[in-house]
Amino acid sequence: MGVGFKSIIDEEALLNQEYVPNATTVIECGACDVKVYYHDICNTGEFTEQPGCCHLTFGFKPVTDPIRITGFITVRWRKKPPTFYDIPYEEYLKIKEARG
Repeated sequence: MGVGFKSIIDEEALLNQEYVPNATTVIECGACDVKVYYHDICNTGEFTEQPGCCHLTFGFKPVTDPIRITGFITVRWRKKPPTFYDIPYEEYLKIKEARG
């Protein structure tokens, strides 16, 4: 990055940009093939609602010294381990809209 007033303005503009993800993680249950989307989980706050599957249990592990993140999502399963993969965020938005 350059030096001078313009580079300071450029850095500030980057910091003020709204973050738009380019992908979301899908957690697919190995027992019943239910798909749970990361962005659905992180919007449930304290995980009081377990989304869609009785074989998977989601939780939250806080970080003791938060710098940029507050913690990690945890996943436990009963029968078979889930499969994790990413899909484009635009595809997730279409799925979310179709679900209502």
